[in-house]
Amino acid sequence: MCFSDDDEFQEWLGTIENNDVHTCGVIIPHPDSDALIAFYNATNRHEWQNRNNWLSHSPVEAWYGVSTDEQDRVIEINLFANNLSGEIPPEIGEITSLTKLYLPMNSLSGSVPAEIGLLRSLSQLALNSNDLSGSIPLEIGQLGNLQSVLLQGNMLTGTIPSEIGRLINLELLRLDDNDLEGNIPDEIGNLTNLTAMLLGTNRLAGPIPSTIGQLKNLTLLNLSVCLLTGTISMELWRLNKLDTLRLSLNRLSGTVPPDIVHLSSLKEFDIRWNMDMSGRLPREITTLNLSHLLIKETSICVPTDAEFQGWFRGIAVKELSSSCTN
Repeated sequence: MCFSDDDEFQEWLGTIENNDVHTCGVIIPHPDSDALIAFYNATNRHEWQNRNNWLSHSPVEAWYGVSTDEQDRVIEINLFANNLSGEIPPEIGEITSLTKLYLPMNSLSGSVPAEIGLLRSLSQLALNSNDLSGSIPLEIGQLGNLQSVLLQGNMLTGTIPSEIGRLINLELLRLDDNDLEGNIPDEIGNLTNLTAMLLGTNRLAGPIPSTIGQLKNLTLLNLSVCLLTGTISMELWRLNKLDTLRLSLNRLSGTVPPDIVHLSSLKEFDIRWNMDMSGRLPREITTLNLSHLLIKETSICVPTDAEFQGWFRGIAVKELSSSCTN
């Protein structure tokens, strides 16, 4: 038996807590329909903000948020801010032509399923701003076509898996605002196509790996609000495409070396609240066209000579610790 897909009828049907019914005409054969139906049922379908044509007689490509290719395989699921809840089911791994899985700004919970590693065509993974927990699955390393990974704003725990270093086509990596711990893996240096990496607001500890110096295309690096220790590796000061460097609220030590001159594209430099960083700002920093200089709550001082102060006055946003006394 099938049931009408009329909106009024479906609204009434949604008030029934336990129902397992299909709308009329849904049995049109499609290789991805079973996995889509499993996803729909697992993510609290009756609460979706927009569920137009799901489980209807319409072709899968007409289901809200679903796109298909010329072979009628599902290549994109885009359900941004659509009031999804529940867990991402393992059947997601059966949609093997998927290139984009875009589910941010929902209330998804549970872990990221290991079956995500079966989506070998995936180029964009966006699960940010949900309530996901558990660890990042090791199987993510099997997704060699990924160009962007957005997992920020969840409650993920555990360490950053070294397998992430296999994602050699990755350009954007966001794991910030979770509860990740342990060291940043050295394998992160394999991601030489990265232009932006944001790992801040976690419990990451240990030194900043020197392999980050291999990320020659990096323009944004945010490691703020962690538990990182040690000095800033000399290799990091060689990233001449870096526009924004945020290392505030860690436990870093050492000085700002003259090598900062190699950060020739740098606009924003933020090392606030690293209490064990000390010394004078090197004169070489005056060759940079900074818009933000943020060194508050460090022991780094600003030289007081006229040449340095003239450069310093041209910086729009600055938060300082103190002036050098000699």
